[in-house]
Amino acid sequence: MDFCADAGHGLTRQEWATYIPACCTVRPADRIGPVDGLDWDIEGGDLYPAEMTWIGQQLKSSYGSGFAITMTTAPYDTTQASAAQTMYFRGALDCVSPQFYEQGPSTNKAR
Repeated sequence: MDFCADAGHGLTRQEWATYIPACCTVRPADRIGPVDGLDWDIEGGDLYPAEMTWIGQQLKSSYGSGFAITMTTAPYDTTQASAAQTMYFRGALDCVSPQFYEQGPSTNKAR
């Protein structure tokens, strides 16, 4: 499952509580396999760390500690880094790593 960070802006927690289980059953487990994680896809825009943390905690509560939650952040973006730190320390994020692509023009020249 791959969520854009601001995809759920404006949804109440009650709406999220209804939405989360529905998202995790979109792919039939008998044909493709169960959903076993979520990757927060940060493509710019606003972040909602409190909501992202709550969603992560709800998913962990519903699907157990084996449900992996990951996120990549731009190395220069302190807002993303702060959100990741908050989520990690509150048990709503398992792994975060920097996004190394799209960091400006390449300095490597083909030879």
